[in-house]
Amino acid sequence: MVLDPELDELFATEKAKPAVLHGHPIHVSDRTDLTEAIVAMGFFKSKDTIDRGLSNFAGAIHKVRKMRLMGAAALDVAYVACGRYDAYIEYGIKLWDIAAGQLILENAGGRVESKPHATGENAFDVRMWNGKIPIEELLKPAESSGVNAV
Repeated sequence: MVLDPELDELFATEKAKPAVLHGHPIHVSDRTDLTEAIVAMGFFKSKDTIDRGLSNFAGAIHKVRKMRLMGAAALDVAYVACGRYDAYIEYGIKLWDIAAGQLILENAGGRVESKPHATGENAFDVRMWNGKIPIEELLKPAESSGVNAV
């Protein structure tokens, strides 16, 4: 479960069950075009993760409709699950910050790629998205920015 206390919204699921918002099924967006995508990023507090995140932010901002920085990883992922956002990216995020959101997203039809982060235990580099936008294209360096995506 993921609760948004500001909006009084409860996202929930169980293994192999539909993801729901207040008991109503939710699904990821159908967007496929990056120029229409809304992408959220998180910035874990280390020099390495901030530098990598800023590099990706600089490369992605001119490719998408909007970039969002909410600061609540589980809620960012829940927003991808219900179609408000199309992707969420963060480096060095802790497992407990994303575990519930990840299951909700997967059961809402989304995709997750994660790999252990070099800084330590229970930290991951994650890309979570609707499974439809070209996530690799999103993370390519912007030709005009001169900034390299990681």
